[in-house]
Amino acid sequence: MDEHNCGTIYDELVEILNQLELGWIAEQVEEILTAGKTVEEMVMGRKSPDLKLAYYSPQEQLSMLIDAIDRTVISGVEMEQEIAALLDNQGLTTDLKSEICWHSTLAQTGEFVKFYQPEILERLAAAEQVRKTLGKLRVNSAKNPPSLLTEIKGNLEAIVNPNLRRYQQLRNLFNCYIFNILVTGAKNEGGKVSYKDVTKQATDRLIFRQRPGKIYEQIQPYTHGLIEFANKPPLEIHIGVKVHGRLRVLYDCDICVLYKMEADACRNNGREPRASRILLGVNCEYSASQLQPEVAQAFLSLASELRVAGDCYFVSNSVSEVAGKLLASRKRKWECGIIPGDVNNVHRLMYGFQTIFKDFQAKS
Repeated sequence: MDEHNCGTIYDELVEILNQLELGWIAEQVEEILTAGKTVEEMVMGRKSPDLKLAYYSPQEQLSMLIDAIDRTVISGVEMEQEIAALLDNQGLTTDLKSEICWHSTLAQTGEFVKFYQPEILERLAAAEQVRKTLGKLRVNSAKNPPSLLTEIKGNLEAIVNPNLRRYQQLRNLFNCYIFNILVTGAKNEGGKVSYKDVTKQATDRLIFRQRPGKIYEQIQPYTHGLIEFANKPPLEIHIGVKVHGRLRVLYDCDICVLYKMEADACRNNGREPRASRILLGVNCEYSASQLQPEVAQAFLSLASELRVAGDCYFVSNSVSEVAGKLLASRKRKWECGIIPGDVNNVHRLMYGFQTIFKDFQAKS
């Protein structure tokens, strides 16, 4: 397709996203497009020491928007399926219901999102069709774009979960997806995982915070996972808690694994967990577009300040060559492109988590 056609299709896709209340996807892509990209020029067959700023071509812009739709809407349905499967498996041996509530600290009530596998599988089939149609738009051989766009809009309407369409909702879903990978890793290393509320009572429903808060807060019966390895100190896994940093500053921790003894002390004394008693901290970055380098830089500062007892991980559904370069140069634990479709990336992350649990058992 020529530049004019690419620009027209791009605008049509943006309009479709706006109509489906998914305009935030296009907005995040626009931020990247406006910032431009860094390029290295070749001089006499060698890379120039100077970097230059360039802007994306219409073809690149369209490709980025298509990637963003795949990374969020389609992968979102795939994450729902992964979570539904885990909840169903847990339900075979426990009373755990196939639903999750993300609750705001300030709100009086929260809405439970049901994860019903047959319904999700139907949407998953439609999602695969959207992926194929978007692939046709991406290549130059695409014919009759108007009919393809009509097909995309119809299928997108069919696959979008009305309770999981806003950015914060999908970000919470991603955090839960990483939580499940961590739980699976603990089980693979011989751990027994059960779910408790803030009063340490067994629960049949998963209730998580929308944003990081107090681990001891009893406004809602927030859920955490109890991980027990044979003859080892028990651990707890939490989503969205504040943690106590080295400079007496509280930081957001999207997911953390800490010693149960420390969690009990926090609940009894009304204080935040100390970083020195955290086995694993995970910073989850959910994005429709490529990762900005500022995100990686912020994580590097956070990891340096927290100094957890074990490891600090940076995990994202998105990718970025620049962000990866920054994280790798500081020798930090990181994984990007964590979506159900990228099986190798997901397995590598899970094995990384398993190594932490293996070392924990060896040292304890």
